[in-house]
Amino acid sequence: MPPNGLRLSVPEMDLRRSPALDYEVMEAMRRLYLEDFAAGQKYGTGRLRIDAVAIKAFAAAFDPQPFHLDEDAARASFFGGLSASGWHTAAVTMRLLVEGGRRAGSSGPGRRS
Repeated sequence: MPPNGLRLSVPEMDLRRSPALDYEVMEAMRRLYLEDFAAGQKYGTGRLRIDAVAIKAFAAAFDPQPFHLDEDAARASFFGGLSASGWHTAAVTMRLLVEGGRRAGSSGPGRRS
């Protein structure tokens, strides 16, 4: 268990129903390349609320810096308040991409089949 008795809890994902495992979605993604996207184009995903408890739990386990763990220390930091770890936001981004049918590295420059 991480320090301070915090436990990281991530909701379970039912991979049997995940769009990322849908053959048609994966085939469509294989046809996307960097040049297929325009500057400023947006991609929508599902939403995942991250509260202070989740921020502190992730930080305690993986990125134990004061501005991720302690609200008073965070207020005195350059963030001015509690801040989620960049690693935490990257992990959440990956989850939302996978659940939305996107997978990092599945397409991009030089990855034509």
